[in-house]
Amino acid sequence: LCMRETKPSFEEDRSSSGIWQGVKDELHEYWTLLRTRKVLQLNLLVYSCFAAAFTGLTIEMSFYMSYYDISQSSAAMHFFWKFPLSIMFLSTAEGICKRLGYRKGYVAVALMWVSLDVVFMPFFLVSPVVFMLYQYATCFASGMLPLFGMIDQRWLDQRLTSKYLSMKSLTEFAVGMLANPVYGQIFDARAVGYGRRMAPYGL
Repeated sequence: LCMRETKPSFEEDRSSSGIWQGVKDELHEYWTLLRTRKVLQLNLLVYSCFAAAFTGLTIEMSFYMSYYDISQSSAAMHFFWKFPLSIMFLSTAEGICKRLGYRKGYVAVALMWVSLDVVFMPFFLVSPVVFMLYQYATCFASGMLPLFGMIDQRWLDQRLTSKYLSMKSLTEFAVGMLANPVYGQIFDARAVGYGRRMAPYGL
């Protein structure tokens, strides 16, 4: 199908234009792409929510040390094994997709990740064991991010994919600038009470 909004025309002769005109044309192309692609707008909106959620991961070690009275060196050792395990299970998501098909596999891996949040997160303050079980259980879904990247390569044609990916990077940077101070303000190492301590995860 050939839909009006799916392939805007950017064909222009820039051979004789100067540097500033080239920059202006490039920015205009980005704006036109953002304005005319509904799928791109939706993807950037969803990605901004993911980026805000992933920004919250920066408080996890502080959360662990503050509320369980664990030293920094011990916390570093407890978190250390996440990285080799994440690499070890990097192909798990791809294996699930090959077995179920990419659409069902993607949904299955996403539901697994959400299920881990639902099952473990409300009980973080019960015991440090629960908190660390969650940390290591998420290693099984470590291949989710490469799966996202593979899907991103197929939303647009090859020439526009690089622009879309750069928009994602700018979105991540902007969300990080806004979300990091918010999480820093909400997190309180001396907080008392379940609601106040769990506020960053509620966000």
